[in-house]
Amino acid sequence: MCRLFILMVTIAACSKGTPPSSGEMPETAAVGAATLTSGFATGVLRSSVNVDAFRITRHPITVAQYAQCVAAGACEVASSTMGDCSSPAVVPAVQLNGATATLDPQLPLTCVPIGAAKSYCAWIGGRLPTEDQWLLSARGSTPIRYAWGNVAATCDNHPGAAWKTPSPACGTTFADFEVGAHPKGASPTSIEDVLLTRAELLDVSSKSSSAACRVGDACVVTGTLPGGIEGVASVTEPIARAASFRCVMEEQ
Repeated sequence: MCRLFILMVTIAACSKGTPPSSGEMPETAAVGAATLTSGFATGVLRSSVNVDAFRITRHPITVAQYAQCVAAGACEVASSTMGDCSSPAVVPAVQLNGATATLDPQLPLTCVPIGAAKSYCAWIGGRLPTEDQWLLSARGSTPIRYAWGNVAATCDNHPGAAWKTPSPACGTTFADFEVGAHPKGASPTSIEDVLLTRAELLDVSSKSSSAACRVGDACVVTGTLPGGIEGVASVTEPIARAASFRCVMEEQ
């Protein structure tokens, strides 16, 4: 069993629970109200859902951003009790000499309990996105295979392109998986790093199109290359270890 060591960057002292200043808040993208065609793979029953406007963090929450919350006393130190939290849980299919990828402050944070992810989002005035909010921000109102469209991944839009071709110079270092490294892979709503990790945490809602996201504490959306955005699932320990998360703020 491995511990997840959070890299504590130098942060100005602040009182317990004080949210970050506007200059330290994660960057967000505005997503306008829309009618979403929900559902994932071809052959799955789809439905139309009206989604209100919201803001969502442009990138998954990083190790450094979560460290700020810990320093403020609003988030627990992310010492995992969830089993193996070595680098493959953070960077799918990539292990670099057994090094711990989570020591890179710009990597998406994984290996945290669901409650810790929710605490961070609450600290910045938000919550985990629902399935419909995530889908609308990740691919727009109509189904596409990847965040950037239906064309295959390249090293410019996702480091996972290295997993399906023999020799591209991407996806071979931890820096390739840092947030913001692949802006050409942005979605139609301009969020980036969609499914940079194996899964992203979602909030449950009784109105969710998927049964997996109607009960429990959270669910996850999953996807790999070349499969694309695959679907949602109930949270299991291996998936939770590999899941990153982002936060939603309701438009006032």
